[in-house]
Amino acid sequence: MDEAHRGSLVDSETAFVKLLQDKSTSYKHILLLTATPFSLDPGLVARFIKLCGAEEDDEKSIIEYGKRLKDLHGPLEGKNEETLAGRLFDATTDAVEAMKRYVIRHSRERLQENAASKDGKKYAKAESVSLGEKIEWKIDVVAATPEVQQLLVRMDRAQRIVLGWQKRGQRKGVTNDPRFHSGWEEFKERLFYLKKATGKPSGKTSADLASVNEHISRMESLLDALHAGCS
Repeated sequence: MDEAHRGSLVDSETAFVKLLQDKSTSYKHILLLTATPFSLDPGLVARFIKLCGAEEDDEKSIIEYGKRLKDLHGPLEGKNEETLAGRLFDATTDAVEAMKRYVIRHSRERLQENAASKDGKKYAKAESVSLGEKIEWKIDVVAATPEVQQLLVRMDRAQRIVLGWQKRGQRKGVTNDPRFHSGWEEFKERLFYLKKATGKPSGKTSADLASVNEHISRMESLLDALHAGCS
């Protein structure tokens, strides 16, 4: 199945997913294809490998990684960050080892290398030619300062908390996509939506509110300092 990261496989309640789950042991092979990197929810990745015949322990390893990632991105009051990071490192190592048995990663550079037959190598070479020559772009990139890095991390953590407060279809301003959401004006707009979200405390835990407000306060201070240094 191509484009596996979309549509009917994403929702575990669809008839298609239930059919795959019921019949998965009857199929000789199940191949899920996607050109999208695994920036997916770990629970979804676990479901994918389960459909491909993964052992229960492998599925649990990936789910555990997702839990440890959420721990680090959630409120940190009263928690030891080094301990959380250590647990995430261990969980990441286990999850990668679990996925290796079911996930095949290929790039264009390996088309010919992985072709088994003479004809396969010929077609792989033709495909490489049609894709064009790979050219390394030489782009000078200014390294982000520690202050800018802190701004990005705080924005990410605050938005992850606020995202849990929003209903589907009402998440404007609290999602983050680095392909489109770039620049200081965009950053300020997202900061505005965060402040707007904390203005209605009903239904939110005091720990979450305190965490988001702390992120907002620190981001505003860092932005003021950055702009003062540029003027």
